Amino acid sequence: MYRILGCAALVHKRPTVSKILTLPYAANPQPEELFDHFPSKKSIKCLIKMPEGVYEGNTIIIKGSVPSNAIRFSINLQCGPSISMTDREDIAFHLNPRFNNNTVALNHLVDNEWGLEESFGGMPFSEGTFELEIVCDESAFKVNVQGKRFCEFTHRVPYTRIKALTVDGDVNITTYELLPKKEEVDISKISQVQDPEESIPTTVKNNV
Repeated sequence: MYRILGCAALVHKRPTVSKILTLPYAANPQPEELFDHFPSKKSIKCLIKMPEGVYEGNTIIIKGSVPSNAIRFSINLQCGPSISMTDREDIAFHLNPRFNNNTVALNHLVDNEWGLEESFGGMPFSEGTFELEIVCDESAFKVNVQGKRFCEFTHRVPYTRIKALTVDGDVNITTYELLPKKEEVDISKISQVQDPEESIPTTVKNNV
């Protein structure tokens, strides 16, 4: 688990963090700085480089807090670490809670063009702390908020292309964690424990 202090760029390589950098644009964003999906550099809260990528079965856990005056924020699983507004990296998964209309939008971005947006009602985020889980399985990203399943987003961009995570907007991020795939044990392949009496061979000694 990696604790984020302020606005920092984390570089993770399984299983440890190799480098921590402080970004130069750590100013708190103002709502008017947010333009549709594209944030200004000042609104970026953190950039987490993921050179080893994301694999099937990985779980990304993000903990943070939402301020009382929040309008929206975004979490992006990108195909590279660039945050250029003129040549944005492709985004495999874009999660965008919008408090002004109580919805969460999901989308992807390829060649600076957004795909068909999926919108979910029943806002799972509110003022205060939250825990977000993004589970990557073979067919979709599964999103859990506060331990409860909220929605799913079918893969449109191969998750193997993901190389960075960015967070922007009205949110404060405190910790980030990438969990490996849980290994399932096939109990049918585990040797059965024999009864102690059955496991000891019996010998008969004949007296001559």
